[in-house]
Amino acid sequence: MARILIDIGEDSSIEAEFPQSIAIGDVLEIKGVNVDGVQNNSVILIVKACMVEAQKLYRDESWLRNAYLNDNKTMAELGAMFNVSPMTICTWLEKFGIETRSRGRRS
Repeated sequence: MARILIDIGEDSSIEAEFPQSIAIGDVLEIKGVNVDGVQNNSVILIVKACMVEAQKLYRDESWLRNAYLNDNKTMAELGAMFNVSPMTICTWLEKFGIETRSRGRRS
């Protein structure tokens, strides 16, 4: 689950929750609903920055396995998401028995 908070100025903000994680470059569509539950304007957002609150998802085996193997994120990318070193990510990959890729640029 990912939660985003969008500052729209004048002491107003929009909060939205998504069932999946959000990464830099993702395109999100938020459909507006007014207080009466009537759908109104939608907005498309491109994620330019990502901050993960206190959750250390890299310590969750299924999340880490999916991010590293299925989403093909590097240890450096995952470390940057949580403000930890790539070595920390490597430690958790090894702890969970997730085979690591060779070092260097992806081809």
